[in-house]
Amino acid sequence: MSENILEINNLSKYFGGLAAVSDCSIKVKRGTITGIIGPNGSGKTTLFNLIAGNLKSSGGSVTFDDENITHVEGKIDPLNDIELIETELLLADLETLEKSEKRLFKLAKNNKNAKFEHDIVLRLKKHCEDGNLAKEFNSNSAESQFIKSLFLLTNKPFLYVANVDENTLLNKDQNLYLNKLIEYVTKKSGRYIKLCGKIEQEISCWSNP
Repeated sequence: MSENILEINNLSKYFGGLAAVSDCSIKVKRGTITGIIGPNGSGKTTLFNLIAGNLKSSGGSVTFDDENITHVEGKIDPLNDIELIETELLLADLETLEKSEKRLFKLAKNNKNAKFEHDIVLRLKKHCEDGNLAKEFNSNSAESQFIKSLFLLTNKPFLYVANVDENTLLNKDQNLYLNKLIEYVTKKSGRYIKLCGKIEQEISCWSNP
């Protein structure tokens, strides 16, 4: 029996080109308590979801009580990647809203403006808990101005980047994954670009004459 109850070795999770967790390694000895701290959006929730098996990893391994419990990602699904990224961002926003709610609750007893802001936070929190982005929240001008001051991640504009092969980039081939992405982004009234990671890598390796 290993002295470690949990071993994480070079665990990684990529959402497209975004590294949510990169080469994370942790050892937790039996009978001990280990905490993980970090700012919003640093990947804490993604890490715990990888350990729990709620997410499939892009690489690395998780061993619990001497048993390998790693779930490895093995499919291409851009819409699923988008959903996972948006969930990560929503979780970070909910943490921000939770802190704002507690702060404003104390002030709202004697401050009319704080009560106004507290009511907005409560409605916006419920909106985000239902899986909706902050920028999709229905608000008037005054409410929008306050929400902007919260600097929520899902209240920012999104640019979706599709990594495609050369033929798709040149519009020579139809790409089912790209078509699904375009359909999703169009419904969201968003913006997207397509690029070929392989070509970009080759260009980056060129040296000036």
